[in-house]
Parts: sequence; structure tokens; C-alpha cells
Amino acid sequence: MAEEHEDQTEQRLKDSMNGPRALKPDEQHHYLGTFRERVYLTISVGQARQHDWTLTVQSVMKHHPQTQLIINGNLPSKLTHPYQLVAIKAGARFTIKTDPFYHTRPTDLAIVIANDHAVYQSPVDVEKVAANDHQAPRSQADRQSTTGWQHLFH
Repeated sequence: MAEEHEDQTEQRLKDSMNGPRALKPDEQHHYLGTFRERVYLTISVGQARQHDWTLTVQSVMKHHPQTQLIINGNLPSKLTHPYQLVAIKAGARFTIKTDPFYHTRPTDLAIVIANDHAVYQSPVDVEKVAANDHQAPRSQADRQSTTGWQHLFH
């Protein structure tokens, strides 16, 4: 009994020094703070740099209105701002994650659309979701013509 109490005390001490143990921390870091089973859509940094996926994001948010847009805040705002505008227009929640363990390599995630409970959606990769919805991404030139605030008034 005393040994069990010592183990609990030691664990509490470790938790207070290092923070509580997280469930699947690598998965949460990859999916910008959420679990894979909660995800509807992901856009990698490389995909976000090559194409404008706002139409696909808009479609997913329309079909799943209780979602939240999660943005990798370590990326330049010119890359993520169009997705913020989509979320605002849809009346959806969004959050920007800037913790240093959210990286900006091409395979890291730039955008995640997730729910607060498990949805077990497959596929979640934006290219596959867009192909299933028959939506083509817009080119980088098209994207730059709509990244300013002026397009909100059209």
C-alpha cells in the first residue's frame, strides 16, 4: 500500500514538473493538436504552397458545419489567411497554433479541419477529397488575385 502511494506521489511530481502525460502526442503534433479520428480534411504545407484549396475547404465546412479550422500559425499569413476568411464567412470556429513543434516542412500540415469528437473520415488528404468532389484547385495566380480584403465586398 505504501509502495502504491509512493508511485502515485512520484507520478504527480513528474506531471507537475513536465506537464501531464499526453495521449498520442506525436499524432496530436502532426494533426495540429487533435487526433486523426476527428479529422475531415488536411492540407500539407507543400499542397498549400502549390494550390489554393479554399473551395474544397468551403465545401467540407458546408457539409460539416460543426467543424473547426486549425491553422499552422508558423506559416506566413499570406498562405493561411484565405482559409481564415473561408472560416469567417462560414461562421466556423478557427484556431491558430504557433507552438514550436508545429513545423513548416512540405510534409507537415498547414490546415486541418476537425470535429470535437471522432468522425473516422477517410480519406482526409485534400487532393483525394477534392478528386472525390470533382473540384480542381485554383492556381497560385488565381489565389493571389483573391487574397486581399477587397473580395469580401464582391
